[in-house]
Amino acid sequence: MNKNSSGSALLSGKCPACREGNVFKYPVSRISHFAEMNHECPVCHSSFEREPGFYYGAMFITYAFNAALVIAAGLVISTL
Repeated sequence: MNKNSSGSALLSGKCPACREGNVFKYPVSRISHFAEMNHECPVCHSSFEREPGFYYGAMFITYAFNAALVIAAGLVISTL
């Protein structure tokens, strides 16, 4: 493994697994082509595609937060 820190790998657009291969097809500085990604790391062949169920955690946390917010707002309004 390369000795780059995870922060420098993140800022330079390197693979999170090996920190050597590029995540993006073009340099990070080219904002016009920012969304064009490689499907896998050219060095370690780690897949960059999201797994099924990637957004479930955020969905459940957001639902719980909104439910608590609505209940708190209902309690505040009912006491007025």
